[in-house]
Amino acid sequence: MRSPRFSLDGILLVLATLMIQTGCSSWRSVQVPPPQDLSSPELRVTTSDARVVLKDARVSGDSVVGSASPRAPSDWNGSPHPTASVPISSISKLESRHTDVFRSIGLAAILAPAVALGIAYADMHSR
Repeated sequence: MRSPRFSLDGILLVLATLMIQTGCSSWRSVQVPPPQDLSSPELRVTTSDARVVLKDARVSGDSVVGSASPRAPSDWNGSPHPTASVPISSISKLESRHTDVFRSIGLAAILAPAVALGIAYADMHSR
């Protein structure tokens, strides 16, 4: 039985997509208390006893509110992304995720040729 062959173009496209989606990102501090107009696609909230990442976070009254990914299926309560609310007074650290586009492009420029050479080498020696 012959093993399946994959298109080099397809593999590189998937690899490039994964690199762009994950990218080189870092967390940057946000002042506590946060400004009332704070809006962030992803916000890491740290309190004295927990840390949670909120998606589509915003300030609502005296809390930071967003969608939290559940830690375990038992925490779901029927919703894949339950809404979480953290009182601003309990926040010890607040960070927003930032992606560095140039580092991501640099990583892709380095890794893509290496992967292409590896695939070409494996293809040459599999015949």
